[in-house]
This record gives sequence, structure tokens and C-alpha cells, in this order.
Amino acid sequence: MENGKVVRFGSSINLLSLTAYCLNRSIDLPGFGELMVDVGYGGMTYVIVDAHQFGFDLHASEGRRLSDLGQEIKAAAAEQTPVSQPLNAELPGITQAMFLNPITRSSHQRCIVVKASRQGPARQPRLPRPQ
Repeated sequence: MENGKVVRFGSSINLLSLTAYCLNRSIDLPGFGELMVDVGYGGMTYVIVDAHQFGFDLHASEGRRLSDLGQEIKAAAAEQTPVSQPLNAELPGITQAMFLNPITRSSHQRCIVVKASRQGPARQPRLPRPQ
């Protein structure tokens, strides 16, 4: 390493991992009912949802609907699943929603993240381009 950068292949580096956890929870989502989610922390706290439960394939054309639904899921999960950041309990709990599609041997994993919005409605997330 030189100046904090790996300069040649095969160089060894040390990584310091953050505290992390993942919880499996059930939340009640208004208009949908019971929803199984994972709540995960690894620097930020996410509510993680299977996109196929809502009929999403995670394409750009679904961006606005994913963004709106992600905000609803975040709000429900934050209210029903109080968590705190392990390193600073004063920081907010769930601030991100992540939609995943199921992992299969014949497809690439896709996900989108709906971030916390402090300035009004959520913006459309960046989604993978169709292949």
C-alpha cells in the first residue's frame, strides 16, 4: 500500500468490520396486512423486503411505485420494530428500505434502496438498467 491505496495485485490489506445484525420480523403494513421483513444493520439500518411479494421485478419503470411503497414500509417498520444503532443509541433506527428479488442460480441478484427523505416525498431510486 502507498498513501492508503493498494498499488499492486496480491498486496495484503486489513479490514475492520462494523458491528452488524439482522433480525427477522413481521410487521403490519396498512393496505397489505402482515409482511415478513428483515431488519439489518451494518452502518445504517435497513428494512429488507422481497420485491416479488408486491409483484415488482425491480425495473426502472417501477421506480416511483417502489419509492412510495418503500417510504410506507420504512415508516411501518420503524414504528413497529424499534431498533437503535449499536454504536450510538441517539441516532435514528430504520432509515432505509431495500427491495430484493429472489436469488436463483440462473439470474443476477437485483436490489434497490429507498433512502430516508427529510425534504418531502422520496425521490425515484436508481434502478438497474434492463439487460
